[in-house]
Amino acid sequence: MALSLGEQQANQYVGTLVGESTSREFRLAVAHETIREQDLIAVDAELRPLDDHSPLEQIRVWAKVQRIERLNPLFPSEAGHELAATRTDPFDTVLSLSQEMVTAVCQILGAESLDHGTSGKLDHLRYPPRPASSAYRPDSQDIARVVLGELQQKQNRALDIATLSNRPEVNVMVDGHAIVTRHLAILAMTGAGKSWAARRIIEQLALKNYPIVIFDPHGDYTGLADVPNLKERVRRYYARFPIFEEDSETVEELVNTLGYALTDTMRTRFGDIFQAAKKFIVDDDNEMRRRGEWLAQTIGKPDLLKYGVGPDMWLVAHVAEAGEIVLREENDEGKQQLMDWRWPNLNNYSGRDRQTLEGIKKRTYRAAASLHRMEQTNQKVARSAEPLPTNRTELVQYGGISVVALAGYTSDFQATIYSIIADDIFEARVRGELKLPVLLLLEEAHNFAPAKANTPAEQRAITTTKQIAQEGRKFGVGLALISQRPSRLDETTLSQCNSYLIMRMVNPADQAYVRRVVETLGEDEANMLPDLDVGEAVLSGQLTNFPVLVKIKEPISQGEHEEKDAFEALEEARVRIAER
Repeated sequence: MALSLGEQQANQYVGTLVGESTSREFRLAVAHETIREQDLIAVDAELRPLDDHSPLEQIRVWAKVQRIERLNPLFPSEAGHELAATRTDPFDTVLSLSQEMVTAVCQILGAESLDHGTSGKLDHLRYPPRPASSAYRPDSQDIARVVLGELQQKQNRALDIATLSNRPEVNVMVDGHAIVTRHLAILAMTGAGKSWAARRIIEQLALKNYPIVIFDPHGDYTGLADVPNLKERVRRYYARFPIFEEDSETVEELVNTLGYALTDTMRTRFGDIFQAAKKFIVDDDNEMRRRGEWLAQTIGKPDLLKYGVGPDMWLVAHVAEAGEIVLREENDEGKQQLMDWRWPNLNNYSGRDRQTLEGIKKRTYRAAASLHRMEQTNQKVARSAEPLPTNRTELVQYGGISVVALAGYTSDFQATIYSIIADDIFEARVRGELKLPVLLLLEEAHNFAPAKANTPAEQRAITTTKQIAQEGRKFGVGLALISQRPSRLDETTLSQCNSYLIMRMVNPADQAYVRRVVETLGEDEANMLPDLDVGEAVLSGQLTNFPVLVKIKEPISQGEHEEKDAFEALEEARVRIAER
């Protein structure tokens, strides 16, 4: 025989309301060990209508257990100190240890009518529940319904990413629409599971064919291509630095960073060299071959033809060397050839300018070698990847996930590559050239939108990210920011996020920053952050009906750097060495 609603509530009884209650919170005398902090509980009540003619409305008040306090009034602290001083076990005394009072402070989430269906949408409670009312644990179905809220009627938007931490049988769905249009921030300390959570969300969005472009500094998302139902959708790209898409001043800064710093005199001539190198590249293959042959002969490097001449830092160095040689040898024909390639006023260069070009040549070769090492590392981490398309909008495909590998590059280079790609995609959406919406996912987002810019590359990245954060919703460009150091994130950008997934965080500066910026995070949820387990998260903001503590479900994919037992890895390496 099925139990009545009243019988079910009696079986799931957790306590009685005591003391003062308000429309925001109440205190609960708790039955022994029936609830845990962050549990969802309910209280049934009657609400009198404002007019005298309508009947009483039966409502269910939903609340979340924020804090549990345990006290034995018959065991004062003075007795405890005395027993400690004499090393006496309290159970060997006549003191009463069984008269404990367990009280829970519960935050009211809202109320729903029991008379007019149960849609899951909670209304604001404007009158407090009655003291002495009984509270109970609702069944899993009811909890799932309320956590889901209005998403029940919008299942096409629901992403299955977690379970309730205290009720693992209850699946937690979040609003994918809020994530891709109103921006998401995933914040956690290292090792708390932020990339794990991000991959779970990406896999769920992929099931709904939403286009995603991932900026991946460490190879955390390369494993997405190994998921059977995503294999054909994921494309990995290695990021060759597009030198000639930058202005000469930016490339000067790169040379300063990667080689020895250019002097002021060198800076006055670097723009001429850069312009000539940029104009050196043409679409005509025959002309390009002729130019390559001339350059290889002039600088005495026949191998140049074997490896090819491309739009990179090596070409800037080669052109600088060619200029230095034709000046040293007073080669008028060579000068004219370089001027034909838009090297301005080379005829007016002096002997001192030749020395300047020699200095630029040496520094640029060093910079080219450093950049080449970065590119090799990047391609190795990206594994079976392809070069970035010149038309960045090709990264955005229906049902596609584009992973832009940035590993190997310094933070400045990563920021510059990101800015170029994100700017192109955003501008294409603004102009209407890109028809599909897109979510840009930024791992290590504090490098792309730092609180304080220390370099021109960082300043450009902040400008790009801020613009998308503030205007992206209008043009269908969403952001997912992932950071292990939220206090280093630009505050304006983070505050534009309307959905948050916050995991374990112990750094006091990060905790204080998150409390200040994330308006939907309550004080009690913020206090939990240092104590969360790996994989646990507080969901807050528009992606969920109300803040809730969850356990993120395991993603199917693995990252490049999933942590492995160090001693198992050592033994595996020993076996491989022995087998050689």
